[in-house]
Amino acid sequence: MRRNDAGRPAGAGPAERRVVQAIRLLRAKASDAQDMCRLGDEHQLSAEFGVCRSTMRSAVRELERQGVIRVVRGRLGGLYGGGRPSAEATQKLVDHLTLAELPTLDVAKFAMALYRLGIREATRRISPEGRQRLAHDIQKMSAMDKGNWSLEAWQIFRTDLVSLAGGAALSFLHSAYHGAYHNAMMSELHLVDIRGNPISDRDEVMWELELCVAQAVLAGDVSSADRAACDCTDQEAEYVKMTLADGMLSQTLRPHTLFRPSANAPASAMKLAHHVLRALHQRISEPDVYPGHYLGTIAALAASYGVSIDVMRDTVLLADQQKLIELRRGRHGGVYVSRTRQSEATMEVAQHLAALSADDELMALLTQLEEITPHEMAGHIALDILRQAIAELSTQPNLYH
Repeated sequence: MRRNDAGRPAGAGPAERRVVQAIRLLRAKASDAQDMCRLGDEHQLSAEFGVCRSTMRSAVRELERQGVIRVVRGRLGGLYGGGRPSAEATQKLVDHLTLAELPTLDVAKFAMALYRLGIREATRRISPEGRQRLAHDIQKMSAMDKGNWSLEAWQIFRTDLVSLAGGAALSFLHSAYHGAYHNAMMSELHLVDIRGNPISDRDEVMWELELCVAQAVLAGDVSSADRAACDCTDQEAEYVKMTLADGMLSQTLRPHTLFRPSANAPASAMKLAHHVLRALHQRISEPDVYPGHYLGTIAALAASYGVSIDVMRDTVLLADQQKLIELRRGRHGGVYVSRTRQSEATMEVAQHLAALSADDELMALLTQLEEITPHEMAGHIALDILRQAIAELSTQPNLYH
């Protein structure tokens, strides 16, 4: 910051004033638009407002930090108005994707993105009175021994949390605790609670997850709540299918949320690298990840997955050998999704679309999706994957039955 001769901050210069003006114009445009309506990209907005790209970039960065707008990257990238899809649009989208007999895991991935938006909305809108009530519930439940948690007391706590944070914030837990427990046993890692104590019972896993989510919502810690979401593993497919049949959105946990090697875990560094590789493979298969997508540096990924840089480097080398990622060096270096690898999720969708009896059914599905969520990111993500699948069909005639 510039300072005058007296050592006090000087008034804003021309550059700062241009950024402030750009922030005002962009905020006004976002407030007039519907939730998740595309506002344009930085180049279009800088031309519209008559400012340079660097000024526009500074304004975008500030409003993204405030949660006023959302920056989306990829083929449908750009700036979107803040907010989240409505509950009705969410349910209709999931219903149509399920009725179209798309793979269960793909439906769950769309639900995952909607869940994340729901958590963000909950952290912004919870009232002071609601925070106080939730804090009281958490304090009471945390002070009780798990063996004394009655079903009635737990239902009261869940009711308070759902009413304050929204149903989407908790409905994923019914499959999450099952998958967390199963995957921990499969990978020879031990589950630990937030105090570092081992967890051996599935019910304890679910209780810990709900408390973690509640505390994240209470603190307004969006990043912690987001880190509690990840897409489903193959082992959970049937469980997710049952959950979706009950009209509930399904999620699992990122490995670094509860998975940590305990002192007596037999997992070697390479075994841990293979475990992180499976998680990285899941991340690459998410619907918002595209060929050439930037995943981060090795150091950033190591911090994200809760492992050492050496383990993350081994993981990246394994992924590079499997053509999952591209490791680039230089000014824009880092880990990128391989451009030569076709998304497995897209291939699965393509195979299911190929089984449709006529092109009319496919076009009807696309029309329904466009009518349901014309301005919402969830609809754009769904349509993008479906259109990629259609393009894949045109180059893979052997997919037709």
